[in-house]
Amino acid sequence: MNHLLLTTIAAVVLVGCGPSVPDISIHEAAKADNIEVVKYHLAAGVDVNAPDVIKRTPLAYAASEGLVNAAKKYDLLISAGILEDAGNLLHNTQVIVGPGGLLGNWRKMHIPMYEAPFYNGGGIPEVIETSIGRLGVNICFDAMLPESTRLLAVQSVDIVLFPFAADPAPATVAAWSAWARPFLQARCSENGVFGIASNYVGRAECLGTEQFFPGGGMVLDPRGEILAESSTTTGQPGMVIADLDASDLQAARAEPEYAFRYRRPELYHSLTVETPPTDSLRKHGGKTVCELNVKGN
Repeated sequence: MNHLLLTTIAAVVLVGCGPSVPDISIHEAAKADNIEVVKYHLAAGVDVNAPDVIKRTPLAYAASEGLVNAAKKYDLLISAGILEDAGNLLHNTQVIVGPGGLLGNWRKMHIPMYEAPFYNGGGIPEVIETSIGRLGVNICFDAMLPESTRLLAVQSVDIVLFPFAADPAPATVAAWSAWARPFLQARCSENGVFGIASNYVGRAECLGTEQFFPGGGMVLDPRGEILAESSTTTGQPGMVIADLDASDLQAARAEPEYAFRYRRPELYHSLTVETPPTDSLRKHGGKTVCELNVKGN
């Protein structure tokens, strides 16, 4: 844990504005005292001014002038979302860049039904070593499944970024926070990691469909407690700043309630074996709908 510095992290929620970098917002972030990293969420792959055209962004573009120049200018780590053009596949991808270029990329693993026509699921997420600690990413829906963050935890992650584009009713910052808080707290406490979450803010229009995202953000400690939370007005960009101290990681992981150390992977083989649902039902004395109909039960 010595690799994680006493660090101030700014979680910045920005209005989606196509592939350009909103330099003024990064500038405002950099003016805060002792800023080391900006968590920055941007729909870089969709030009909201061209609703009938999806502009796909190759991964190489993420490491090009826009983001990297901003990282160089302010000596920051920047994380941004893109619609990744992977040839004949599209991915919902998050990247982290620093002054030296692209540091890592993560593809959304679990694709919900309303995104399935567009995105393809990614593979096992990596953890990267940075000047502030070991970082990993879970994108939006991924955070709702405990396995997503656990895949990072077994690689000794320190800080997990949780970028969202979510609009739970009634599409307010308070509604997003109430919706996201329970599972974000669970992911951080069960794995003993810091979490930085930001939600997309603004209206996105594409292929004739418009969606409003309220924004919001929060920073969590390794016990799942909220360190800082967005207080911005719904529909407005904002910034959340919190101190992350390596000693908090050490303390949380030394407590008896730190369940991660009690895992028994040798018992979990059945979780990775695909079993037909009907076989599972019969094993436990259940019946399928077809069986019930045929037998008249």
